[in-house]
Amino acid sequence: AVESAYAVIDTGGNGTFTFSSAVSGGTYYLMVSHRSSIETYSSNPMTLGSTNSYNFTTSDTMSYGPNMKDIFGDGTAWGLYTGDIFDAVNLFAEGHDGAVDVFDYLILDASIQAGDQGYYITDLNGDGAVDVFDYLIFDPNIQAGIQKLTPP
Repeated sequence: AVESAYAVIDTGGNGTFTFSSAVSGGTYYLMVSHRSSIETYSSNPMTLGSTNSYNFTTSDTMSYGPNMKDIFGDGTAWGLYTGDIFDAVNLFAEGHDGAVDVFDYLILDASIQAGDQGYYITDLNGDGAVDVFDYLIFDPNIQAGIQKLTPP
């Protein structure tokens, strides 16, 4: 990574990310990540200026690969795949290893069994409860072998 910027996004998916002037004029892929999502890159590199806009939600072709989830099943809204909750570098820590797999399932299942409530990486739908509804989001992603796709 050349430079990172962090922001809290609003319910419409909008956020303001501020980069230093050192990257202005350079051409880079954008990468987005959220607590349990698969890291997702822009489909193509873009030249950064003082103000930039990029919308990952309009099409699966907005991501490298493409690697986005059709939220409603009708092609009108696209989102990040979720379920990457295991960190293979720091074993048994919560984090990202770039894939939705059995190691993520083990953490999710333990969280469901514990009845975790609140802001947990295992709360895949963001409703404040770790339960079967999170598993229903997780299962299709593990079945499809979802993993991050990294540009060259």
